[in-house]
Amino acid sequence: DKDGNPDLVKWQKAFVSNNKTKSIAWNKVRNSLTHYERDLATQKRLENGVTGEYLPQITLDVVIEGWLRENELTWQQGFPSFSECPGEEDKLIPEMHDPLLNDPDVLR
Repeated sequence: DKDGNPDLVKWQKAFVSNNKTKSIAWNKVRNSLTHYERDLATQKRLENGVTGEYLPQITLDVVIEGWLRENELTWQQGFPSFSECPGEEDKLIPEMHDPLLNDPDVLR
C-alpha cells in the first residue's frame, strides 16, 4: 500500500468435493483475500507493544486485487517463498511450489 511498512496478502480458497461421477472434481465455495501489515510505529501505541507481527488490516478485496494487478503479481511470485519460521529460516517452502497442492487457477 506504499506506506513504507511491509505488507502480506493471504489468498485463501475453499473447495468442496463433487461426486466421483462428475467431470469437475471440486467446486470453489470461497475465495478471500486478507491484507496484513507490520507497522512497528503503530504497534508502539498498542497494549501489547511492539511484537513485530503482521496485523490484519481492513482492506477491501477489490483494493487488494488492484494491487496484485498493478504489480503483475501471481501466486507463483508469492512471498515468502522461503520460511521465516524459527529453525527453518531461508529454507524453501515446498507447499508454495507443489502443483499437487495448488489448483490450476493458482498456478497461472
